[in-house]
Amino acid sequence: MARPIDLTNILRKYKKGWIALSADSRRLVATGNSLNKVLKVANSKGVINPTIFKSAPVKNLFVG
Repeated sequence: MARPIDLTNILRKYKKGWIALSADSRRLVATGNSLNKVLKVANSKGVINPTIFKSAPVKNLFVG
């Protein structure tokens, strides 16, 4: 089974907006306010299939 990836250090800096990670989810490749912009930046850096998600302040986070 794959080990969980700790994204704490990456996510701590980004309270809102879109985040693109490398395909293995270990490296931040782009951030921005629009999904389209983040995808373009990630693609321009050679990351064809980035892991994308929208960040939110911790007080608004729900997991379950």
